[in-house]
Amino acid sequence: VHGGTLMARVWDAKDLSQAAPAYKKLAVLVCDDLRYAKILMDHVTAEEVDSVARALIRVSEVMGRSLSMIQMMTDAEFERNTSVNTIFRLQSLASRAMGNFVRKAGQIYLSIVLGDLLKNLLQNELSKPLEIDPDKLPQNDKLEETVAENRRMLSKVAQEIFDRIANKSMIEIMPRGIRAACYLISSVCERHSVKFANDDRFKLIGGFVMLRFFNPALTTPEAFDLLSPGTAPSPIARRNLILITKILQNLSNNVQFGMKEQFMTPMNSFLMANATKMRKYLEELPIDPLARDGKNAWGDLDYRELKPLQLPKDFRDFDLRDLITLHRVFAKNAKSLAEKGQAMPPFPGQTNKEITLSEIMSSLSQCNRFKDGSPDSKSKVLGYALSVSFDVRIGCCYERLESTPTPSKLSEYGVFYAGPPARDNTRVFYLILRRFYYEWLNNREHLINFVRSEMGERDVPCDIVVDMSWTGLPDEFLHKLMNELRSFVFQFPRTLRQQIRKVY
Repeated sequence: VHGGTLMARVWDAKDLSQAAPAYKKLAVLVCDDLRYAKILMDHVTAEEVDSVARALIRVSEVMGRSLSMIQMMTDAEFERNTSVNTIFRLQSLASRAMGNFVRKAGQIYLSIVLGDLLKNLLQNELSKPLEIDPDKLPQNDKLEETVAENRRMLSKVAQEIFDRIANKSMIEIMPRGIRAACYLISSVCERHSVKFANDDRFKLIGGFVMLRFFNPALTTPEAFDLLSPGTAPSPIARRNLILITKILQNLSNNVQFGMKEQFMTPMNSFLMANATKMRKYLEELPIDPLARDGKNAWGDLDYRELKPLQLPKDFRDFDLRDLITLHRVFAKNAKSLAEKGQAMPPFPGQTNKEITLSEIMSSLSQCNRFKDGSPDSKSKVLGYALSVSFDVRIGCCYERLESTPTPSKLSEYGVFYAGPPARDNTRVFYLILRRFYYEWLNNREHLINFVRSEMGERDVPCDIVVDMSWTGLPDEFLHKLMNELRSFVFQFPRTLRQQIRKVY
């Protein structure tokens, strides 16, 4: 925002037409020749690790190779580590990629397993303090009694959650990709049996499923869309959930509480009572229920049995941010990638040997957008910040944008429409930001006329809800854009503006 005006470097059709062919090849290279992703595991900085891990998983998902990427990273993690306590535990590219993989693959599954259960618990048992650390409770003559009751209730809720997770019907509907990842962890651990004991594979599967999947959803359910929109656990409920995840994590690791958190040691009775059930659960996860007639477990998902990768037909399936991230990190480490890539043998299953890194980087260096061969820093403003998936239309384009927001276009895209009334029967209208071309703010007269026609009756109050979900914008930019939209509303004619009670 500069001088009250929203300024941005925006990707236009010319930029995309220049970069798209090379970016398609980059997506194929990253997912087909996994040597480069493996080399990046040693070169990505702490500041880059999150964005690169996210980019690798999302691009490989579009290309149908996310499990191949996970398998390569799992192998690499076992090669680099000698202790079961450090595999997928440090803030490495592999551990962050695993977290992105399970979150993307299991979002709907989490809502089925935990959604209704958590909503009910947060309204009831978890709404009250279940603190079991005496040092965090009032020091009075009822302290011992309070701690004992809280332990009992905490055990009850933890049992209810664990029973739900380990329920046979929940195992059966777990996303196939997540169970296959458990199999990969188990099989790789067996191949490295010199360094790791047989039981270590269950600790690793438990760490993967609990530490990377269920526990983040339990501690921050609002971030996983498990709660009603706009709601989040209270501080008391959050503390209760953290205590429960401590219990579930130790249960999955088959480790009892000790001196480090002595106040948790009374929960060891819960761990012992559920140890056998947890072991059976972890043994069940890697088993392929579809493996029959001597076929390889999860063979249909194995990259060695997949068809050769082809150039993607639809560039719009990708998030532009991910391709720019990979472009930047490849350009930064081009020398190391070229030298180490030549020294490494090809990965099994590599099918496209005609696409080379040097060809891709050379093509991108010719694009006007990348004068120095890599994304310029100014690209971070808007074009780099936005998700450019099929239905996101703010400021970015794959085709020529309609500069005039005609009523037919606004109606077609469902940009602004009447929704259910509020509790007090006030009319409510929704502005869906992900369907909105940013350029339309430059032609406000047409927008105002359309809004006036949609709102209909005069002198009848209404609220406007701006839906900013799925836009891919960072929070800071969303706030700035919201302010811009509010100023737009204040340019409405006075009679129309008086109808609007709130914009939120």
